Amino acid sequence: MLLRGIDMSYTIYGTDWCNTCRVVKRHLTSLDVPFEFVTLPPGEKGWAVVEQLTGSRGLPAIIKDGTALAFDAFKEEIDALGRTPRPLTQDELDELDE
Repeated sequence: MLLRGIDMSYTIYGTDWCNTCRVVKRHLTSLDVPFEFVTLPPGEKGWAVVEQLTGSRGLPAIIKDGTALAFDAFKEEIDALGRTPRPLTQDELDELDE
């Protein structure tokens, strides 16, 4: 999806226990930025996926068009949209917490 000149095709790899993953999902939803969230398998299998994608063990792993983004670069890109977060509906909160 092209949004104000920024290609928005994010895949977020994370876990249900990762607070940063939850924050990122909520923030993107509140900005109406489309994303896919992929839940990693537990333990070493999950870390192996993250390391293969990003070269390190940090969550969330953020992929844009097949390329890993550093968290700071991702944040700058999202902030550059200049959007104001909207309140999330209860249905959105429930879905994000699943």
